[in-house]
Amino acid sequence: MKRNSIIFVLSFTIIYFLNISFVSDRGKGVHFVEWKWSDVEHMAKLRDMPIFIFVRASYCAEGDRMEVVFKHKALGEVLNHNFICGKMSTDADVFNNIKATNWGVEHVPTYLFFTSSGKLMYKAEGYKCPDSMLVEIQAAREKMVQYSMCKNDKMCDECKSCK
Repeated sequence: MKRNSIIFVLSFTIIYFLNISFVSDRGKGVHFVEWKWSDVEHMAKLRDMPIFIFVRASYCAEGDRMEVVFKHKALGEVLNHNFICGKMSTDADVFNNIKATNWGVEHVPTYLFFTSSGKLMYKAEGYKCPDSMLVEIQAAREKMVQYSMCKNDKMCDECKSCK
């Protein structure tokens, strides 16, 4: 009887701590919205936030590896606080494939960064470790700041970096 009680208590304790660690992992990583492009673009305009789109295909092993990378807390903190994040599969439907082609997506995975008004500002491709992805995000943010400065100062004809 005591043995069964001990086993029960140990089992309960193990399950309890496993559950706590599972719950504490929630919220880490990037939160991708499962919306259509028009909804993502509308939300970005309402919140005046830029857009990040992760383009992948189900057959792509690097896309699977990136799913793991996007679970890192540091990436979640940067992307979730600074972007409306969406995910798109090129093999999901014809519309997504056409849209990705119009954005210049030639390989998967691809990472696209847009202004809140939907202007494509930065693109990166291929597998990225968390640190490399943070570098790409920073480069995209710098490009967007430069674009907003040019746009506000009407300097685009002079610097030509925003076009």
